[in-house]
Amino acid sequence: MHNLLDRTSTRLQFTAEEDAWGQAQLRAMGIPLHAQFVCLIVRDSAYEESRQYRPAAAPSVHTYRNCDIQNFVLASEELARRGYWVIRMGARVQEAIRSRHHKIVDYAAKGIARTSWTSI
Repeated sequence: MHNLLDRTSTRLQFTAEEDAWGQAQLRAMGIPLHAQFVCLIVRDSAYEESRQYRPAAAPSVHTYRNCDIQNFVLASEELARRGYWVIRMGARVQEAIRSRHHKIVDYAAKGIARTSWTSI
């Protein structure tokens, strides 16, 4: 809003090692070097179910925050059509995003998020 990002300096900087690690992670997902990408973070009920500090029988007052990932398919496919890669982020999710577009990477639902990406 009001081009605030254009008028402020960067607050977050990565070390050369962190930058190299991040680039390696993107390449492991099949994303080419210097490609533009969007991270999609959509919370669903798997988040609440994974919270260990909440008693199992206690109802959550935060279920209004949950979304259906399928509501984001059309927007993700449009971004991919425009040349962006879309990376669905997360550690635990209820279901995979239903799209076959090669530029949509479901990091959260695929096993690669927890197996081959351990340490590069």
